[in-house]
Amino acid sequence: MKCSPSTEMLICIQLMEQRTRNCSSGDADNIFWHARRTTRKHKRRVKKIADQLEESERNATTENWGLFLARKEAAFRGQQQSELQALLKRIDARRKEHIKQRNLDSKRLLQRNRNVQTVLESKQNVEGLKLTEEIKKSVMGTIPGLTVSMPPDPSQKIPPEARGRVRRKKKASASGGGGARGSTAGFPSATPAGLAQGGAGAGEDGGDANRTFVTSRGFPEVDHLGVVDGQAA
Repeated sequence: MKCSPSTEMLICIQLMEQRTRNCSSGDADNIFWHARRTTRKHKRRVKKIADQLEESERNATTENWGLFLARKEAAFRGQQQSELQALLKRIDARRKEHIKQRNLDSKRLLQRNRNVQTVLESKQNVEGLKLTEEIKKSVMGTIPGLTVSMPPDPSQKIPPEARGRVRRKKKASASGGGGARGSTAGFPSATPAGLAQGGAGAGEDGGDANRTFVTSRGFPEVDHLGVVDGQAA
């Protein structure tokens, strides 16, 4: 039952009047004009009317409060829903921005890695070329017969002591050391070319008795019936 404010005011006044009549109907000593209506039936009727008015007023108040609370709840829910939608929009915008920034960072990181890889590859190529050139130079310098100018090997030189011994023995054999020892007239000179030939010029008198050769160390050794390294046995 929906009542206007004037109706509610009227109901409240009527209720108060009914309650007053209900209470004052039994007081015959103070109010004389109610003395004839102090019957039990009249009291029940007045009480019933007052109860009905009270119940209708209570129902109206409850309904009004229910409508008021429903409107408040709807407004609150609408406000919460609007705030939630705004929050979701902000979250979605931030998420898209974060994804975009992450993609940019990933691209920058990949480009940086490519640049670093390119620099490392170029450095490795340069170092490889340098190492290859050094290996070529070292190999061409150690192998004989190549076009590269090679420095003389000091181990192939004949020391002065060995040269002096060979010359003295040559003189001794030329002065009169033939006979049983064999002739050394064809003994080659103490030169690398003559020593490499192995005493080819001494085959007339002594045959194979005179053999001169160069060892791996580069020193001349003479095998002439007991003469080793230019000294007599």
